[in-house]
Amino acid sequence: MENLSSQIEKIPALQDEYFFVNSDNLTENIRYINDNQITYVALNESKGFSSNDLTFLKEIPNIKKLEMGGCYDVGFEGLEYALNLESLSFNALKNQPVDLSPLNKLKELDFTFHKKIEGLEYLVELKKLQVRKASSPFLDKKYFLHYSNLSSLTLVYSTFTNQGSFLDVLSNVKYLEFYSCKSLNLEYFKNFAETLEELKIRKCKNIKSIELLTMFKNLKTLQFTNTMPLANSQFVDELPNLEILTVFGSSSFINGNIENLKGKLKHVGIDNKKHYSLKKDDFKNVL
Repeated sequence: MENLSSQIEKIPALQDEYFFVNSDNLTENIRYINDNQITYVALNESKGFSSNDLTFLKEIPNIKKLEMGGCYDVGFEGLEYALNLESLSFNALKNQPVDLSPLNKLKELDFTFHKKIEGLEYLVELKKLQVRKASSPFLDKKYFLHYSNLSSLTLVYSTFTNQGSFLDVLSNVKYLEFYSCKSLNLEYFKNFAETLEELKIRKCKNIKSIELLTMFKNLKTLQFTNTMPLANSQFVDELPNLEILTVFGSSSFINGNIENLKGKLKHVGIDNKKHYSLKKDDFKNVL
């Protein structure tokens, strides 16, 4: 049998090695996956994948992770055969039907939302969710009440509606990340005051209730990048478990006296603003 080990590559953003399926030699690819008990599979058009559907998944039933981030022109017929999937990433074309209901073992899901994606309410084992372009049809209690195991939520290019009420049904979230989201209000996250450990906000303007940052007493990592300016750094004194703080771009401190940050945290990432009392080289970061 042809050695297809060269098709195994690490996906940097995921820090895992995946087997990239090449459609020109699909039969051999399937045999190689099964013979070598490969459970992480990637479909990428630039790596040789080209197919009208996913029916070949019936022949590799033991895969645990399927990465389709680089695959845009494919039908999703056959996805229902991947019954053992625990992690899925995909970008379906707008209005392209996708039924996720058979995949009730999923623990991680990364996708771009549109109204033709069905079965989201059946993903009751989800622990990690990343969604692009999410809006009111999905950001709703009728879906999130099924996600009681969710501990990590990332929203990208998304808009909060209904006062973020979809978050009221969650209670165990430890990781929150937002990129270019609208209508963000920290009051929406009050349920996570005791559980949240990481909060990353990038390119989100006009955040409301920013003073509520201090309610996250178990917060370990806080990142603000190109978001609204922060009045000062005094809030850090009220976050006893904070270890990592990064404040970059338009998220600078208005009051440049940041002496309280020195010697307090394991890592401080800042720009060298003229009005800051300390510069980045003044911090002996240990991470």
